[in-house]
Amino acid sequence: MGVPILSVAPIKPPSDYVERIDPDLCAPLRLAQHVERYRFAARYAQGRAVLDAACGTGYGSAMLVEAGAARVVGLDRDSGTIGQNRVRYRDKMSVQFEVGDVCALPFAPASFEMYVCLETLEHVRDGSTCIEQAYRVLAPGGILILSTPNADVTSTTRDGAAHPVNPYHIREYRYSELIELLGPGFRIEDVDGQCVLPRSFGPWLLALAARSAGAPRPATKSQSAGWLHNLTAVPRHIPPSRYDAWLQPLYWLLVARRLPDG
Repeated sequence: MGVPILSVAPIKPPSDYVERIDPDLCAPLRLAQHVERYRFAARYAQGRAVLDAACGTGYGSAMLVEAGAARVVGLDRDSGTIGQNRVRYRDKMSVQFEVGDVCALPFAPASFEMYVCLETLEHVRDGSTCIEQAYRVLAPGGILILSTPNADVTSTTRDGAAHPVNPYHIREYRYSELIELLGPGFRIEDVDGQCVLPRSFGPWLLALAARSAGAPRPATKSQSAGWLHNLTAVPRHIPPSRYDAWLQPLYWLLVARRLPDG
């Protein structure tokens, strides 16, 4: 316990990028993007034992409990953040917080019925090991909820390879690469996009979110409503074949089911 959950570079990012979200401080646009992903995941949480991988400040773990999860474990690399979460959410009896590594999960096989992995995969050097660990701790038939940036929008292409614009991100995935990464151990049940815009608008929205995150301020409910919800909401049942070179989501959200061994 206590080993890093993510291999992140560079160690000290530019101030325009905020990767650890604090709902009490985060600017509305950036917060709305993250909250909508957890709302998406919360649809599947009812009655399930859930692992919230790379839970950060724990607000999403709390949302999963409020959505009816039987039990939630929030896992993060930072022991200080985990300590703060244990104090902040001490009244929520169905959630616990642990320090750990998504590439070496400290849990027995088949410990969970749902694994939530939101905006984490792009920080991990070895995506295959991360997915293998998700497979190991999920019970057969368990649900994987995964979100990650769409490299066709959020990365630049040089020498035939995608290079993330965000300096925190080690690797971002195109849709086909993401499906290949999940491999034969998971059956894709749903693919959705978030922040679906004309492709040329993607860098603009990323820059807007980064600039707003650079000057944190409290986000009220009214600030996060209306046009923010419309912009960041996750559309349902829009298959990737409907997206083209002009219209692309900024983020992919996938629901996959863990298949039985063998």
